[in-house]
Amino acid sequence: WEPFGASTYKDVQDEVTDLGLHSAEVPLPGGLQEERMPPLKRYVFVRDGHPALRSWSKQAWLDWPHVTVGMSHGAPESVNDRIAKIGVERRIGAQIPDFSGVAALVARTDMLSNQVAAMLGKDIETYGLRVLETPEPIPDFRFRFFWSERVSHTLENIWLRNIVTGAFHDLIAEAESLVADRGVILAG
Repeated sequence: WEPFGASTYKDVQDEVTDLGLHSAEVPLPGGLQEERMPPLKRYVFVRDGHPALRSWSKQAWLDWPHVTVGMSHGAPESVNDRIAKIGVERRIGAQIPDFSGVAALVARTDMLSNQVAAMLGKDIETYGLRVLETPEPIPDFRFRFFWSERVSHTLENIWLRNIVTGAFHDLIAEAESLVADRGVILAG
């Protein structure tokens, strides 16, 4: 596993990397094939007992600092892009390099996190996070898996793709089930 970087598409084209995962909104370079994942709704996650829960609104969303993950490139419209359009700016409390630290940070602070549930997975339950509706409409997010056309029909690559994409579909279903179990708090 390697984080997405400047050479990822080329590495997959050259078969240095077997399979890539990134935003489906970014044009796919030639020599690659893809499988798009279903669109994923974005939510706001906070710790249980967060003061914003008393009156969840656009103003509360703007007042509290946010945790961001340093890989928003490729989003059809990032959270920052969306709020810039409405003429406001959110406070960034922390920017971390990947999703693995988001839930623990949110659970122990008064920071918010705008994410798709699949990026937090079981951490939603483990850390007892509350799920809130985004107070401003933010487009759903779509991932895609991609691989080299040259290995598209090899049994090894098909096997790997089936395992990884199947696990991703399971992760999405599990995370959305956790969201449904916890209930989504609507913005007032």
